[in-house]
Amino acid sequence: MSYPAGLTLPLAVVAVLGVFLLLWLGRRHGLSPGGAGRAAAAFPLMLIGAAAIGLAGWWALSPARPDFVLSEGSVYHGGRHALGETLLLLVLLVAWYRWARRKASSLDIAVGVLGWFALLAVVCAVLLPGGAYLFTWPALIGPAVVAMTLRFTAAESPWRAVAGAVTAVVPAVALVVPVVYLLLPALGPSSTAAPLVLSTLLGDEGLV
Repeated sequence: MSYPAGLTLPLAVVAVLGVFLLLWLGRRHGLSPGGAGRAAAAFPLMLIGAAAIGLAGWWALSPARPDFVLSEGSVYHGGRHALGETLLLLVLLVAWYRWARRKASSLDIAVGVLGWFALLAVVCAVLLPGGAYLFTWPALIGPAVVAMTLRFTAAESPWRAVAGAVTAVVPAVALVVPVVYLLLPALGPSSTAAPLVLSTLLGDEGLV
């Protein structure tokens, strides 16, 4: 997919407006703006936690393997280290999601995270236009499908949770996973904070 660079910022703004419109209209069909707001407000803690796991992993690994430090973190077969950090991130994600589900539905949480996608789309459209698509398209597709889910399913329907997860996961997987896959070997264990933060966005939507 390609489109003129001049549409990068307008599309990001449309994504933000779409999230707000969804919050306004979704109240009639069981969406809780308060629940979505609480999930969105707590979400930065997850991003900080993901960065902390990446930094702490490197600090713990450096004394045990000083040869990694000499090579500036570039190592062969770094998959084991990435897997260990990913498992720690998954534990953190599950803990956050269980906490968020106490006062919000799965769709509320999905919309809260989609709000962050929309916000990051605008920030990237201004500061890093070439990377804005990573956040813009999930933020455009997600609210549209969530709106349809709210409109055509009952409040007790299990399909709401399924639709909420699939909505955000499918476009995010298609866009974010290749970037994470490229960053991990390129940056090495010393700089896994960045790909872990991107994985957090993807993982939170998947847990929904």
